[in-house]
Amino acid sequence: MLVRYARDEEFHAYALVTGLLLGTSMILQFAVVIFQNSRAKNPIRTIACESVPILLCMKPVVDAYRVATSQKRKKHNRFDHLMEMSITRGIEMFSESIPQAILQTYVFISIAKSGAGGNFEDSPAILLTIFSSVLS
Repeated sequence: MLVRYARDEEFHAYALVTGLLLGTSMILQFAVVIFQNSRAKNPIRTIACESVPILLCMKPVVDAYRVATSQKRKKHNRFDHLMEMSITRGIEMFSESIPQAILQTYVFISIAKSGAGGNFEDSPAILLTIFSSVLS
């Protein structure tokens, strides 16, 4: 939706808000990774490796894999993988998913209210993103 909003002059403000929400979530996740791995033997390398999933938006997948496979906690970690996953999911939920669901609902309602001038060809995409925001 970020790309869709950025393409349309009418939706530039929504693109900015979407980018800020995503950026906030990523910055907070980076903070967790830095805190979690700052006591490693080589903290720069460890933090860099742990930051790649954040940049690829795959951090929840990596955390879930670690919890599902019962990977052992490393000595330098400040908390276990389940706690890290819970913190990461909380960050995503409160800084990204809930605000995105509200924003997407607002956009959908504003398009519906505009009537003939509305851009209804994107309605399925908007509904899909609302649905995925609510579920995540």
